[in-house]
Amino acid sequence: MKRVFWLIVAVTICASSTASAAKNEKSFYVKPQYTWLTKGYPDVSLGHRHGVGAELGFWYALRDDLNLIVAADYAYYLKSTNKMHTIDLALLGAYTIDALKWVVSFPVGLGVRYYRLPTASDKNKVDALLIGGVACDYRPSRSFSIGLEVKLTVNLAHFDIFPFALVSGLRINTYWE
Repeated sequence: MKRVFWLIVAVTICASSTASAAKNEKSFYVKPQYTWLTKGYPDVSLGHRHGVGAELGFWYALRDDLNLIVAADYAYYLKSTNKMHTIDLALLGAYTIDALKWVVSFPVGLGVRYYRLPTASDKNKVDALLIGGVACDYRPSRSFSIGLEVKLTVNLAHFDIFPFALVSGLRINTYWE
């Protein structure tokens, strides 16, 4: 009986302090991130596959559980003597589950990647991307959240160069209506 009482108290407290999403809500986020490229290109050494960078994005809530996302990110690859880097632009949709102060989202979409390879023969490439991921944010208020996001990108045009990239980062969001 005590457990039931404390469960009711906990649910009441949490329910009264929810920070749920709403239709037409907007969000801007910044995400410092780490990128790991799968090996595919023969002249790219293991050290070139580890990148650091940042992503900027804008969310628009079409409904309380469906969001439209526009994102741009940049990554610089460590140990790259010829300054290997990537720039991604993406348009995604995200299904969102808003449970009290925790928000889980599943972004899926398409993008374009520009990358500069560290070899003289194949310097610049542009590729189409298929993107999917998962994110979990802690949202203590209606105007702020912080969370982790992991995305997998698949190169569609030059699958032989870098078939996949795994991108993970700490996302910091600000919201307004």
